[in-house]
Amino acid sequence: MERKDSIIVLSRDITPNLQLTEESKRRVDKGIELLRQDVADVIIMNGGSGYIQGGYYLSYGVEMFHGLLMAEYALKQGVPLEKVLIQPYSRDTIGEAYYVKEMFLKPKRWKNNVIVTSNFHLPRCQIIYDKVLGPSFKTEFAGVATPLDNDSWWLEREGRNLDWFLRNFGDDIKRGDSAAIEARLFDVNELYKSIPPEFRRRFYEPPIKPSN
Repeated sequence: MERKDSIIVLSRDITPNLQLTEESKRRVDKGIELLRQDVADVIIMNGGSGYIQGGYYLSYGVEMFHGLLMAEYALKQGVPLEKVLIQPYSRDTIGEAYYVKEMFLKPKRWKNNVIVTSNFHLPRCQIIYDKVLGPSFKTEFAGVATPLDNDSWWLEREGRNLDWFLRNFGDDIKRGDSAAIEARLFDVNELYKSIPPEFRRRFYEPPIKPSN
């Protein structure tokens, strides 16, 4: 794999006691592997107040967001603190693409990146990131094998979620049109409608606080 500007690891769910699931750890492990292969200088833990295993979402704005848990896990594996960044705002794959672009990729002009996610998630993820990032970005994808790769229920769910995305972010929105994608995200996506407008673009890089 050619050298990249960043390695972006997509979050998965966490356990009810707020720990990374095994699938989440596999994704971070793959990101660490690429970092140690010198694919990029930084690894972005891309996940906010997302899904908890068992069926519900953390409230938006809570401290225990997915990216922090992913970062803490990476630090425990020996990844240097200065190489780890966190995107803490997203609640789903669309939000992950939007927020990582607006928070890191555009300001830092990181045009060449690799996305790490589970194999079963790759088809939908590729379409979403192509739409959100647009033609000026070059994105490669690294898949991680998990037990869900052959799970018919999850594959059907991925298909339904992809259909929803194509209906709501379809041909009327140009690839990479950040303003149009942002407006649609907060208009049609139930996970983001409740976020006050004044907080939607108030980006900050949260401190990483490793567990003792």
